[in-house]
Order: sequence, then C-alpha cells, then structure tokens
Amino acid sequence: MTNTCCALHQSATATARVGASQANTYLDGLESRAQPLAANPDLGITRETISTGLLSFPYESHILYYKKHARGIVVVRILQQHMDPLKHR
Repeated sequence: MTNTCCALHQSATATARVGASQANTYLDGLESRAQPLAANPDLGITRETISTGLLSFPYESHILYYKKHARGIVVVRILQQHMDPLKHR
C-alpha cells in the first residue's frame, strides 16, 4: 500500500488549503475507501479507454484511479470528479 499512501498524501497536500484537521479527516476517509478496494479490486469501474487495467471508484468529491496488484491495488491518481482523467495522466 506504499503507492496508495503516496497518492493519498498528494491529495491531502492539495486538500490542505481547507485546513490541516479537515485534510487529515479527508485523507483518513480516502485511505479507508482504498482498503476495501485492495481486498476486492473488482468493485471499481473499468476504465480501459483511459489505460489498460485501470479502474476507478468514487470517494466524496474525488475519484480514485487504481490498478490491480498482486498484493492489492496501486492507486495511480486521485482526481476531483470534475477533472478529465485523460488530461491528467
């Protein structure tokens, strides 16, 4: 889950503008969302048109983009829902 934590940290840094406490709460929620996906990666929506093996799953105002991995998932990007994933590869 190291890559997951790294992607979550990037999201938390961007979210920090709303305050450290809120950012930490949001980060905890993102991590809580990623853990069940690691156990059952097929819960996500297939996003093959963006990248081979890519899946996505919503969390509040963000979308987690991830790929299956032997030990769970690798979160490759976390974007706000309104952002075009093709422009943010």
